[in-house]
Amino acid sequence: MSDFRILLSLAGKADSLCGESNWSAWKRDLPMVLEADGASWDIIEGTTPLPPVTDADARSLYNLRNKQARTVIWSMINQELHPIILDKATGKDTYAALKAKFESTSLARRVALRTALHRVVHDPSKRIDVYIESLKDLRRQLKDMGTEVGDDYFKDILLTNLDHSFAHVHTSLLSQPSGDMIGCRQMMYIPEFKARSFPKNHHHPFTPSAVQPIPTGRPSPNFI
Repeated sequence: MSDFRILLSLAGKADSLCGESNWSAWKRDLPMVLEADGASWDIIEGTTPLPPVTDADARSLYNLRNKQARTVIWSMINQELHPIILDKATGKDTYAALKAKFESTSLARRVALRTALHRVVHDPSKRIDVYIESLKDLRRQLKDMGTEVGDDYFKDILLTNLDHSFAHVHTSLLSQPSGDMIGCRQMMYIPEFKARSFPKNHHHPFTPSAVQPIPTGRPSPNFI
């Protein structure tokens, strides 16, 4: 199988870009597809420059991969987004156009994400990592816009919205050193935390009796 066919095969396994709502996740998937041939992602990202005219073979291969990457990206986005890239001749320009469209640094978008970050609801009837992952996803979206949410601030938000029934977990997290997000992750594996992470009569997902699917997160109405 050629490198190009491998890329197209992998592209078919990724979720298609549907717009701003899944741009952050799609942007993380794209390198996993284009890195399969060992060169295309570096070309798209701009890490690998166009070879000099004196190196005709390398220049030809660069241009071929750049054009093929355009087709791969085209196959990974919803049809209604195709007009955004129809006038782009290369994968590098195609990615740049999508990035400019969906990675806006507008004040309104940033404020909306920050607001959503503070309003994620912790549902104590669901696994605690559902709540944490909802917060982490918004944190990643803010990072994509160039806005960093530091570890201490992230932990403050996590603790602020933690359900009152997790009082022991709250106290344990407060005892962690400043900036120690490893402590937050480790909390999921200590007995006391695990005991508070599952509602009464809810089977642990790793036991044979666990027949219920892992629930999805429940963001607040303002979740973006």
